[in-house]
Amino acid sequence: MFPKIPCPDFLAQGTYDFSVPHVLWKGLPETFPNATYVEFERSGH
Repeated sequence: MFPKIPCPDFLAQGTYDFSVPHVLWKGLPETFPNATYVEFERSGH
C-alpha cells in the first residue's frame, strides 16, 4: 500500500487509545516496507 515511502517509519499506538483503537491497525503496519510498529501497553492517545 505504501511501497513508495523510502525512509524508515515509526508507527506507535496506545493499547487504550479509544479514539483510534488498536484493532483498526490490524494489517496496516505490514503495508509499510520500512516501518517499526510499537503498541504501548497502558497507554492512550
